[in-house]
Amino acid sequence: MVLFLNSTSAHVTGAWAAYAQEIILRQFLGKQSGTKKVQLKIYEDPLPLNNQARVVIAGVAGFMMSFAITIAWLMISGSMIRSIVAEREKNLKNQMIVSGIKLPSYWMGHYCKDVFL
Repeated sequence: MVLFLNSTSAHVTGAWAAYAQEIILRQFLGKQSGTKKVQLKIYEDPLPLNNQARVVIAGVAGFMMSFAITIAWLMISGSMIRSIVAEREKNLKNQMIVSGIKLPSYWMGHYCKDVFL
C-alpha cells in the first residue's frame, strides 16, 4: 500500500488515516466476502486556536489594517493637493482674484469639491 498525501494541509492526518484504514478494510473484506463496497466517512472539526496563533493573527491583522488606512489617507490627501498644485501651475487663483472672487469663497469651493466629489 502506497499513499501520497499533501502534508501542508492542517487536517491531513485524519483524512490520511481514514483513507489508509479504508484500503486495509477493503482488502480484508474483499478477500473474505468478495465485495469491495466499503467506504469510511470522517467528520473533522478544526482545532481551536492557541494563544500564540491568536497573537500572530491579531498582529498581522493590525499591520494590514494600519497599512490600508495609511494608503487611504495618502490617496485622499493626494487628490486634495493635486488640484491646488495644478491651479498654482496655471495661475488660476490669481485670475479668479482679479476677476473679483474673494479668497474665502475660493477656498470654500476647493473644500466642497474635495468633500463632495
